Amino acid sequence: MQDAYLYKNSLQYEADTVKLYGSIIVGAAGAVTSFSGGGLEGVVKETAAGQYSITLKDRLNRLLFVSAMVVQGAISTAAQVQVLEDPATLQANVKADRTFVLQVIDEALAAVNLASGAELKLEITVRRTSVGPYDA
Repeated sequence: MQDAYLYKNSLQYEADTVKLYGSIIVGAAGAVTSFSGGGLEGVVKETAAGQYSITLKDRLNRLLFVSAMVVQGAISTAAQVQVLEDPATLQANVKADRTFVLQVIDEALAAVNLASGAELKLEITVRRTSVGPYDA
């Protein structure tokens, strides 16, 4: 991230944090049509319903927060997104291969594919350094 334009002085307790914002557009059967966003290298639709592997461009020390919002236009089915991995596995994967997996679920907590044309908006907060007061 040497050439990235990052804003400093965000007044927070975590050291050296970066926010990444992205957008994933899906087609038939939830397939990834396109994605965009600084810091995102790849998005792959897994074979399981509603699962997406997100690959970050840089190796990072810690994944602090992931928020996702499903924009589906006129479709009224409520969908939620959760990080699929347990905390220890998640942090190890982000450090080792820069990936984590998101799962889309419906209001009954069943795994579902997003409808064709839906957009998944992401906000990802990461810590770049191992120096910091909070490692939990």
